[in-house]
Amino acid sequence: MTVISSPAGSPHATAERQTDAPQLVHTLGVRCHYVQGGAIALPDVRIGAGEHTLLLGPSGCGKTTFINVIAGLQTIDTGEVVVAGTALANLSASARDGYRGKTIGLVMQRLHLIAALSVEDNLRLAARLAGADADPAYLKKLTEGLNIADKLARRPRQLSQGEAQRVAIARALVNRPQLVLADEPTSALDDDNAEAAIALLLQQATAHGATLVVATHDARIQRHFAHRVVWSKPAATADASRAVS
Repeated sequence: MTVISSPAGSPHATAERQTDAPQLVHTLGVRCHYVQGGAIALPDVRIGAGEHTLLLGPSGCGKTTFINVIAGLQTIDTGEVVVAGTALANLSASARDGYRGKTIGLVMQRLHLIAALSVEDNLRLAARLAGADADPAYLKKLTEGLNIADKLARRPRQLSQGEAQRVAIARALVNRPQLVLADEPTSALDDDNAEAAIALLLQQATAHGATLVVATHDARIQRHFAHRVVWSKPAATADASRAVS
């Protein structure tokens, strides 16, 4: 079930559909602060397994912070964050890193492929950082499905923009995560490429049994998602000096 509530001081958010899928992500009463100053309150959200979900809102509303919180990249001051049955507040920093590598795949606007490594080594490194070796059969299936099996020996600089994005998607899926988080994956793309990118993300997440959560201000892609969390104004708390998207 995708559920949104807006406690006092949280961003105004609404959910546009509710279902009864098993719960994968649950946030409740979450507040956190930024090292550079300011604080933010996030809405209460529940996302069911298999409920590909769009987090849609303007810059400054807290979408990226929400992604970072459920990825274990941003610690919280108060509240609860439970992902795949794990309460993130109970984990040490190293345990959060391990949890992230095994449970979550990340696709960011800046792809952060390692220029000195081949495509194959970029993918194998992602597996090693999660404490595992890439499964050759699964890696073959994954890269063939993304039409990059013939690009494994290339360096990132030898790839087109579309090829590099497909490599980033493969890297996000190489550890068979339950959850794939994508932050502004289409905002820098033209209409045709934005459509192709979001369709590919959805297709691949579904094919590999992952739930996709996309954070964006790009309203062009909202028709692809039955489940939406919509922020209508920037997030703030009483002591917030600034907020980031």
